[in-house]
Order: sequence, then structure tokens, then C-alpha cells
Amino acid sequence: AAQNEQSLFWAKYIQDVDSFPSTPPTPVPSPPPTPSPTPSPTPSPTPATPAPTPSTPEPTPSPTPPPTPAPTPAPTPSPTPAPTPSPTPPPTPAPSAPPTGICIIELEMNCTTTGEGVPSIPCTEIPPETELVCSCPECVRELLFTYNGSPCEPNLAANGRCVDSLAAPFVGDITCTNTDAPTEVVVSGQFQLGETIVMTPAAGQTCIPDSLSCTISTPEGATAQTVEIDASCDGGRQLTLLENYGFFTSVGYSCDAMDRHNCLVDIVYDLEVCNRGSEEETIYFWDFILNDTVVEDLLANIPAEDTTLMTDECLSAVVTEFVNRCQDEDYCAESTANATNPTTGVPSPCDDEEEIKFSWAVEPPPPTPMPSPEPSPAPTPAPSPMPTGTCDILVEIDGCFNFTPVGDNNCEGRPVQISFRYNGGDCSQSDNLQDRQKFDCFDIEPPIGAGPPPTQAGVESYIVATQLGGGSVYFEGLVEVGKIFTLNEDLEFDKLAADMNVTVYDPTGPEPIVQGANIMQTQFIHLSCSQPLFLKDRFGSAQVVQWIEDDGRNVSCFQETVTGDLVVALDAENQEQPVRLLEMTIISNLDDEPINKTEEVFGQILEPGGEIVLEPLSIQVDLTERVRYTFFTTIIGETLDGSQMCNGFDFYECIAGVALPPFFPTLAPTPSPTITPYPTPDPETTTCEIRSVIECLVTRPFVEGGCDFLKAPTALTCTPGAELAELFLQYTGMNCQGDPWCTDSNGGPSGAGEVYIDVTDCEKAGFFQGTVSLDDTIRINSRGNFLCPEITVTIQEVDFDEETETNNGATIQTLVLPTTCPFWTLNEDYGALQLTQYTSDIDGIQTTSAEIFMNFAVDNLGAFGATVEMGNIESPFGSGPPPGLPLDLPRRTRASLLEQTATIDLIGEGGRSFDFSLQLDAVANTQFGLPCDDFANYTFTL
Repeated sequence: AAQNEQSLFWAKYIQDVDSFPSTPPTPVPSPPPTPSPTPSPTPSPTPATPAPTPSTPEPTPSPTPPPTPAPTPAPTPSPTPAPTPSPTPPPTPAPSAPPTGICIIELEMNCTTTGEGVPSIPCTEIPPETELVCSCPECVRELLFTYNGSPCEPNLAANGRCVDSLAAPFVGDITCTNTDAPTEVVVSGQFQLGETIVMTPAAGQTCIPDSLSCTISTPEGATAQTVEIDASCDGGRQLTLLENYGFFTSVGYSCDAMDRHNCLVDIVYDLEVCNRGSEEETIYFWDFILNDTVVEDLLANIPAEDTTLMTDECLSAVVTEFVNRCQDEDYCAESTANATNPTTGVPSPCDDEEEIKFSWAVEPPPPTPMPSPEPSPAPTPAPSPMPTGTCDILVEIDGCFNFTPVGDNNCEGRPVQISFRYNGGDCSQSDNLQDRQKFDCFDIEPPIGAGPPPTQAGVESYIVATQLGGGSVYFEGLVEVGKIFTLNEDLEFDKLAADMNVTVYDPTGPEPIVQGANIMQTQFIHLSCSQPLFLKDRFGSAQVVQWIEDDGRNVSCFQETVTGDLVVALDAENQEQPVRLLEMTIISNLDDEPINKTEEVFGQILEPGGEIVLEPLSIQVDLTERVRYTFFTTIIGETLDGSQMCNGFDFYECIAGVALPPFFPTLAPTPSPTITPYPTPDPETTTCEIRSVIECLVTRPFVEGGCDFLKAPTALTCTPGAELAELFLQYTGMNCQGDPWCTDSNGGPSGAGEVYIDVTDCEKAGFFQGTVSLDDTIRINSRGNFLCPEITVTIQEVDFDEETETNNGATIQTLVLPTTCPFWTLNEDYGALQLTQYTSDIDGIQTTSAEIFMNFAVDNLGAFGATVEMGNIESPFGSGPPPGLPLDLPRRTRASLLEQTATIDLIGEGGRSFDFSLQLDAVANTQFGLPCDDFANYTFTL
């Protein structure tokens, strides 16, 4: 039954049953070779008889047994190669020195196909692919491409079906959709150059669509290439194996499970070297050569102690390769093994070699496509009006949207309305400048309450905002995590209460909702603007995003804006007939649902060379975040006679928003595409595949680009006229050094191990209040620029009253420090504080030291689980084997092996290089346990 099933498969595979053997191939193509030729070869040796010993020129009258330390009167139990009926007990009158054992090694090599759904046949019987042009009776159900990174072919570029924007990224984000129905995705994922891309029907579909629109982008989201692929597979050379389609090379197609046409076929070489001699031997050399190139040292992954073989003991190895059935090929695989000690030269000779050759010739497809699937019996004087090429509609967004960056985002007048984004979460995420007397936050946890608030998007909470102490209700209702709620939304009150109580309840608790048992969080916030208030200030689970002041000033994170016009055009050079527009949609990361523009275009007639201008898209952007907005537009039409479908697509992106100071020019990430799983290979022939990973992150300060961009400070003193955004001051415990802005009292800090520090300004903004230990660092955040010319730092002995939330300790030092540049200099002492980092609008981030985080990890890229058995880490911060080995790692997962943190002196270490490396060895978690390894190194220089 297995033989019939294989025969049917391969008959369908190349449409020629006569090219296949009638019987299944044997595992070993030839009978086992005899270990060493003798004058009279014997049949195959029995298991109890070792390989025969070659006869010597002058044999003794009676053969001696295998060598022993000294000849014995009687033969050893081991039978002689050719026993006599009556062996002579006594030794020969003049015995020679005991003969040495004979070294015989035997090498075997087989080559077979492997892979899911492909019967295993000998490589010598692999047929060439005869159907290079994709042709399926019904439809194509699988397409295979390799990501090769080639630029657009001239014919595709000329008609706009392929557009190059950037060079091919090493790792590309690739998405291919149905040109006529963009929501049907046939592949979406990240692929490396050289990797195979498998395209299958979209969910709910049985066939791959006739036309595919593919976009290849960098991991950062920039479009590198767009290409449209004709996948109709009707035999008209729309899709031909080994031809390029932009960054892709076509390498396979399948019409059904039994009708596959793949250029690249995985093969496996099974190799075995055995000791067929009479003594143990060590294999010193064993290699595998393919087409005159040494592919692998087969002993490299075998422990030295395992290379010594007893009689009839063997070593095995597996080499996995692939062959191309779609082009003329000649393959020659050779393997040589040797047990001769390279130092002593004995035993000699003791080697063996094997060779497998196979080849094929492929008939190329017709040089030109047929004019139509069914040509007319005789040509007509005038050709049919139906065009032979594709009908392309040009569509684009003509320009990005305009926006005005947020200016001063501090509160200047009494708010009459304020909006918060409900983020959920506990009080610890609060980040604002209001002092303890004006802001407080409490999470009410079980059994008293139900807190803290949830953080999962879409989960509802019940929020009530009232005047502190009761009275006016400014908001009450259900709010989802991630949504915005507004106090005094209908402007019922002429202004907001100065002191507000915002309470978050669990709506799933007992009725009524507004009761103590359901409270998750309650906050006390001052909203009169006598206390600092800025956009994106966090008060527990709520974050400020907009407010309106009593003079009408509107301070908001958001801005309504529009894109450029939507332009639809028809290229007169490539299309002679007018086109009727039928459908238009835009997929954007602004919304989960496509933007439907069909009503605006349906029925409009587009003349060759003409264009239609549509209204731009209206969107709302958050100007306090730097975000990349993407728009993928598709349009469908038909010629007026209905004889041809037309389509077009466009990928456009805009970047909007400016992060609030401190200015960090990063982009909010867009959702990562899903990765199409690959077929599971044969566990018997597939080695594991791991990747050593070294990650270096700068945890303080923020450095765009990570450790590679870490550098020493360029401006020790802040530039005159620069506006300070942040100051980081380390508590050193020093007394004043005679500076006029520093005053000691009660003996000064004098190295006190713990003090209470309060930082305010003329507006009584609470920049920092809290207990600080020696060498701790405090952060003073001005929210972009200081509103007052000075800040006052009061350092006290610690005597904190939890009930009143005040510190009653004696003042030991007072600092009145200018908030202007060039007063501030790195590593300078300011009383008991030393400046370690500052940020300004001119100098950016300047710091004396940096904290880095090193992560040594391993990726299992293979189709099977793997066990990482050994490894070694080299690092300036500590070297040695990774802890926790051996480590079981499921397929396609990552595990962290070691994390290191370190503080680097950016001034003292300037010019130094930091070198890291990670070596790992693993085996596949299969019954065959095939090995793999990887090495990674990383260096950055200050």
C-alpha cells in the first residue's frame, strides 16, 4: 500500500509515471561492500565472525588467533578467519612477533528526500520539475517564494505593478492581501533575506486570489517596496517558477495536496562510519564535501571520547541540504573518514570514502506567453479591444496632514472643564507637581474595598467626581479603560471646584455601586491652577489630556486635522479604455475597521489620463506623542464594456506629534504582524536551530538607539539661555562651601545618612518632597521650563508625621538655586547636592554616568523543542557559564539566560570599548537529539 501511495504521488508530481521506478527504493542502493578484498572473498560474514583478515605473503602452517600479549599454546575463543578441522595446540617452532590487529573502517552514505508530504526516495531518482509555468485546473492553493531582495523588474516597474522605495531590509515586514479584497490576508509576518515565504488562502477561503498586493516594510514601518503579483495560474505565464517578482522569487506552487510543483526539495545525507577491524580504533578525520566544497567537519559536534570505536561500533551523522529541481543541476557528494593517527602515522592505511552523484536537465518554459488561453482559429485584421496587460488605477494621498505642536501646556487660568484619560492602575503611577497637602491618592483594597482599578483595555469602572466634602457632582458614569471622561462636560457650572474628589468604583460589586465595598481608588486633586497642572499629569488611574480655562484658553493633547487630497488617476500610456470605479477602502492604524470610501467613488468614470480628486481624510491626532500613522488604500474598477477588472493600491504614512519635554524623539510602536507558521520538518533529519542573543539597553538616561549611541557628555555646563527641563541631584551630605545661595543651620547635614528634602518654587509647586538616604538621587522635573527664576531646596532632619503628612524635623540646610543657564554644571556640588544629569532644550540630555542593562538570551528558531546543554558568557561585568543549564526551550520561544546591570562613568571611561560574547550548544528534543550551536558577540565604544 505504501508503494502504491508513493507511486501515485510522484506520478502526479511530474505528470510522467514512466520516469519513476516501479518498485520502492532500497535504503542502501548497493550491497554492503566487503571490508577488504581477499584472494578468495567469502560471503557476508556472520555476526559471530569478525571481518576476515587479509592473508600474509608467508602464512604460518596453522593460523594464529587474534593478537594477544604473548602467544598461548591453545587458540583463543575467537575463531580464526578460516578454521582448520584440527588446530595444532603447540605454537610454531619459531614464532614471530605477535601480529598487529588489522584496521578496517567502513563508510556508508545514503541520500534521500525529506519534508512534510513528500515521500522519501533516493536522491538519484529525484525528477526535474517539468511544469515551470503555474497552471492549475481549478485554482492555486499554495505559493512559495524566497525573499531575495531584488529590485523591481523593468516590466513590472514600467506599469506601476512594482515600486521600489528603499533597499530590501535584512528583516522585512511582509504583508500580502487579495488585491480585490484587502481584508483577505494570505501572509503577514517578518522574514529574513533568503527565507521561504509560504502563502496560503485567507481564513475562510479555499483558493489563493488571482491577484496579490504585497507590501514589504522595514521593522520601523518604512515601505521598501510594493509589488502586485498575478497569481491566476491559468498557464499563461503570469507566474513562472524561478522568476523574480520584486523582492520575491517564485519557487513553488500547489494545485492540491497531490499536485505540487516545488523547485526546492529538502534532502538529507545519512552517513555512518564503522569499525570493522579486530581492535578498537579512533576516527581522526571525517568530512562531508558537496560539489568540491567542504560543507561540514562531521567530527566537530562529536565529543572526543565518542570517536573511539570498538569492533562493529559505528558513528552516525546527518547533513541536511536542498536541491533545485527547476534548473539544470549536477550534484556530487563525497565523504572521507580516516582512523590513521596523524601524529604517529599508524595504523596505515585505514580510511574509506563514499560518493553519490546525481543530476538533471530542465527544459525551459516557452520564451513568450501565448496570446490567450484559447487562440482564435485565424487572426482577425483588428485585434480584440480587451487589453493584454493588467489595468492599473493610480491612487495616492497627496500629502501628510498639518499640525501645530503643543506650546505652553501649563495651567494659567481657572479651569471650567477638564478631561482625563482613564488608564486604570494603582496610585503608584501618579506623576504630577502638586504637593502632599493638595494631592493624595488611596487604593482601597479588599477586604475594605475592591481596588486597585483594572488596567485591561475596555474594562469598565464607575467614576464619580465631586467637590471635596460633597456637593456638586461634575461627572458620574461608566468609563472604559483607555477612554476619556470630562468633568463639567455640559458646562452646567461656571467653573470647577478648586478641590476635587475623584472616586473609582467596581460596577460588578454589590448594589448600589456607590458604596464603600466597591471603592477601588479615591483621589484628592487641586484644580484651581494655584497648584501646577500640565498635560499628561497623572493622578492615580486618571491622566490629564485637555482643559478649558475661564478666559476660553483651550489646552489639549488632541488636534483635528486632515490628510492631503485623495487622488485617483488612470495612466493613458497603459490604458486606452475609460474605467468605471466600483469600490475603495483604506486600512489605517487609526481604527480597527477599514475606512469605506466606496460611496464617494462608485459609478464615477475615469478617463485615460484623467484624475478624480476626493475629499481628504479627517482624523484626530495626539500631539503629545510622536506617532507614525499608516494608510493602505485599495481601489477597484472595470472597463466600461466590463471585459477587464482594474485595481490599484497605495501605502502612505505620516508622522505627527511632538513629545512633551523632556524631548525624546521616539515613535510609538505599531502592532507587529503575525508570523505564518512553517511546515514541521522530519525530526529524524532536522537539527535544532538556536540563536545566541545579546541585548544592551540604557536604563538611565534615555538614549535613542541604545548602547550603540551612548557617549560622554558634550556640555558639562548648560548653554546660556537654554531652558531646563530636568535636574538630577545626588544627596552627598556635604555642608555649604561659602556660596551665597547656600545656608547651613543646626550644624548642617554633616554627612547625615537620611534627610527630608522639599523642593518648591515661587508658585509653591512641589517638585519633590520625601525622605532621601545618602547617595540617593532626586529628580526635579520642570515640565519643559521653570515658571520661576529660582527654586528653594529645604533639607531637614527626618521627623515625619504620617497622620498630617508633614515633616517636623529641624531645617539643616537651605538652597536658593537659579533655574537658568549657565548656572548648572555636571559634577558640581550645590550644598549637600551634586548635579549628575540635566536636560535642556538646547543641550538635550547630559549626564555623568549611565546605567545599562545586559540581557544574554537564547532563541529557539527551530520547529522542535531544544535543550541548551552548554554555554559560556564573556562580559566585563562577569563571565562564565550561563546559570540554569541544561535548559529546555519550546519551539519558537526565547529564554533569558543571564541579566546584568552596571553603572558606567561616562567621563572617566571615555574611549573604552565594552566587549561581550555568548556561545551556546544545544540538541533537538527529539528521539534523535541532533545538535546545533551558535555564537554571538557585541561591542560598543564610548
